[in-house]
Amino acid sequence: MIFTLYYMYSTIIQWWRLGCLRNKLSGTLNSHNALMVCAGSTISDSKHKRCLENLLFHNEDRIGCTVVPKQRVDLSQWLLFPKDLNYFPIFISDANVALRSPKIYMLLRARLDDYRRHESEIIQVENFGELIAWRAQENFEMILKTDLNNLTKFVHCFFDHSIDINHELNLLHIETIDIEGNPSRIKYNLRYPLEYRIKYSLAPVHWRKFTNDLKSLYLKLSDNLCNKLEHPTITIESTPKTVPVSEVKPIKKSLEATKHHHKTVRKESKNKLEVSTIDSRRPKSNERKAKLEKTKHKTASVKRNEETEPPPAVRKQKPPKLAKCANSLISSKTPVTETNGVTINSKPPNVLVYADSVVARDNVKNVLHTILNNHKYMVYDFPVSGSQQLWLNSTSLIVVCGNVAPEISTQFLEYLVSGGKLLCLCSDLLYSVLHIFSTAEVREHELVRFSYENWKRVKMMHHVFCYQASPAKRQFSKDSDQSNSSRGSSPVAPRMPSAVEIQHGGKKYVVQVQVLGAEETWHTPSLLLAAVKDTKGVAIFSQVHLEIDPTQYQDDESKFSALNDSNTARLEILRHLLSQHLSLDCNSIVDIGYSPAYFLGIHDVKQELLTQCDAIKDGRLVNDKITVHFLGKEMEPEPATATYLPVLIHACPSNFSTVQYFEVNHNAFFLNFTLPTGTENH
Repeated sequence: MIFTLYYMYSTIIQWWRLGCLRNKLSGTLNSHNALMVCAGSTISDSKHKRCLENLLFHNEDRIGCTVVPKQRVDLSQWLLFPKDLNYFPIFISDANVALRSPKIYMLLRARLDDYRRHESEIIQVENFGELIAWRAQENFEMILKTDLNNLTKFVHCFFDHSIDINHELNLLHIETIDIEGNPSRIKYNLRYPLEYRIKYSLAPVHWRKFTNDLKSLYLKLSDNLCNKLEHPTITIESTPKTVPVSEVKPIKKSLEATKHHHKTVRKESKNKLEVSTIDSRRPKSNERKAKLEKTKHKTASVKRNEETEPPPAVRKQKPPKLAKCANSLISSKTPVTETNGVTINSKPPNVLVYADSVVARDNVKNVLHTILNNHKYMVYDFPVSGSQQLWLNSTSLIVVCGNVAPEISTQFLEYLVSGGKLLCLCSDLLYSVLHIFSTAEVREHELVRFSYENWKRVKMMHHVFCYQASPAKRQFSKDSDQSNSSRGSSPVAPRMPSAVEIQHGGKKYVVQVQVLGAEETWHTPSLLLAAVKDTKGVAIFSQVHLEIDPTQYQDDESKFSALNDSNTARLEILRHLLSQHLSLDCNSIVDIGYSPAYFLGIHDVKQELLTQCDAIKDGRLVNDKITVHFLGKEMEPEPATATYLPVLIHACPSNFSTVQYFEVNHNAFFLNFTLPTGTENH
């Protein structure tokens, strides 16, 4: 009788606790935040910069909270579970769980590399929802589609005590997410016996074999991606058919050219160029022709929401202080707004430079400082180790020079399809973006002549690789100054597709391709324009060194003389590309017009500042470089100069919307005034 009463009491308490947790999750979670339950130090994640919103519970080393923004996972880097679960090394039963609306996607992360002995309860995750995808990297991760009831039960188990999921994988992290794209399919060849999946050993040697089996399956995803790179889809607008490239021409490189190339690169830029990584992406054949086959395309089932779009400004479940901060951040991220006919652009005009060597980076920075409006743009190094969100929405141009690591190439492609602008100077990013340029002739640094717009027969140094879509000839002429007219023939320009279809993040994009300039002897493209359709994304690819100053070739008298003669044309071409195709301001400002400033804000706050600030005496704030003079009514300001700034206290500027400024400004007390000036308008 006592045990029966105890069981009834425990059941009621359990039912009450589950109900309270479900109500708390239902009233807290929304489309903008995410539930995160972590064990130990796994709450910190350097890859995803997010903010803690609400702390829900805390038990020993387990923390439950809500974070913003909600993580959106691209499933193209995940794998589907096999239809026959006997082909998966982890035992998963055939559970069929009925789910209620709304559906919730849950990310589970468990320890994989080593097994640490501990006491915990084992839970089969398939009993809480539908298995969507998995991956095995440093940890084992899986995505589960569930509902609020099953999510509550699962979180309660993890909150109450330490738990293991299938195969005694110690659970570290639970998080609700959004998904986009579709997981990749692979062929599961090995069938695992039931005894292997149930009666497993936890000894280090056996656990290591288990992790190797799991990771070797996930490595098949890389093989699938390589096959997609070797068989890209090309769309030619002149014909209504889409065809894949099933073979590409390999790179030919002599041993002598290889030695000379590495020797030259080490001397000039200390750049290590791995040709083998490019050769591995192409079939080993010298005489094969590209075979064209008809293909059908499947449209993505999940519509992608760009992470660059700001969330809604009002969140009902958010505390007042957090809501105010969110509103102010949203207003600061608004790219362009118009009020009373005045365009207000809040996007910082920054230019980022990515180069594979210090010499190349300095060359790019020097030429940018020469051409760009230095009063408007700031040139920085590309933050390789930083989060992509730190620069994705605050960059006007990214300049790429040299070889690019695969993980960085993905960030550049994301920036391009999101409407960004790229300038690629002698970079293998050309092949990463436009897979049709899969044939490359390897040649020593060659002096070539090319034409672009009004600049004809300009001599420039060519990149060590010459990428082309369908070359008519194998190599450059030994003498670039001679044409084929002496042999009674002329070079045949390769056929260039006007549009290329690429995929990124499970979504397809059409890139319109245009040849801006071509090398004169063999008509290979020297300057290419790639514009992403339906977005503002634009990329300029140059296969000639527009960034190198002729003085770097002083040891070679013939090249130095030719490049020095073309130096003016080089700078003019680069200026034209930046201004006309990439929409950057290349006007050099000589005379700067200064104008008075206006002191806006609450009247009492302004007066309090002027009277209580000890540094302001007789309405003047003086330091070593400038004098700020605060002027009241009926006080005539003196002309503004570089060292004297008159500030009108009671006037309002005609080209600045004070109404909109205070509507979007919900910050703290000390930011409720501003000093707008008209210097940028001159």
